[in-house]
Amino acid sequence: MDPYDLGTYGNSLLCQQCPDGINSPPNWKCNKCKSKRDLPLQIIEKATNEAMNLLTDKTKWNAKDIGLYLEEYSRSLHPNHMLFIKIKSKLCSLPEFSREQFEKTKNHAKMEQKIKILREILAVIDKIQRGISSVKGTVYILDSNL
Repeated sequence: MDPYDLGTYGNSLLCQQCPDGINSPPNWKCNKCKSKRDLPLQIIEKATNEAMNLLTDKTKWNAKDIGLYLEEYSRSLHPNHMLFIKIKSKLCSLPEFSREQFEKTKNHAKMEQKIKILREILAVIDKIQRGISSVKGTVYILDSNL
């Protein structure tokens, strides 16, 4: 088992004891200060349940609700955690991040935010699936909507 998920830290949590530490399965010990994370599975279960609720309830498919989720879990989940990747992908697919919306509003900050998020997603995917893949193609399609 690769606790670092090919260097993506896709299942890791942030250490609560030191600023740059990462707790990864299966032992959940920090890679910097060696402290052990309390209740990691409960944190992941709660984050997963809330993510699934967010992704399945179409009334929550908006930047506000997705942003609240990302903000809440940014203190516990690693930025490349697979839940974040999934939620960020949903954020980029929202109508308010579409090309039509950019052309209408000329909101360059939102366009830059989408580009930044898509690059983060691609950086993680590239570590898992090198070369051409359908997953990368989906991200490029989201990008082409700029």
